[in-house]
Amino acid sequence: MKKRVETYIPNALKALQDANIVISGKYDNEYAGYISAFGPSVIQAGLIPTVAFYGRKSGDADRKKVGDAILKVVAPNENHQEFLFYVLAHDNDRDETKRKILDAIVALKLAIRTFEKNEKKRGE
Repeated sequence: MKKRVETYIPNALKALQDANIVISGKYDNEYAGYISAFGPSVIQAGLIPTVAFYGRKSGDADRKKVGDAILKVVAPNENHQEFLFYVLAHDNDRDETKRKILDAIVALKLAIRTFEKNEKKRGE
């Protein structure tokens, strides 16, 4: 029997590219940091505050892309415009939604490691 996270990995590989986190097989290091920080942020601040925080652009990297990728993993066949709206629409089963999102973020963490990191430095 497949584990929950394992079932999300094929969607995660595609979502990283669809959300433009991975471009031409490479990703910027900021995105790996955003993906790694998402789970602890959910535990510390809560699901809705974390999702709201990830709905904005920050510096050169766009945190919103991480939310877009998560949405593509947990609901690949649903048509939601914003990650926050998806979470709010599924608020009646918050524990299940939170579990799916945390599983998706783990799948994204594993999937991003299959791509090459851009070697450019900040400010280049």
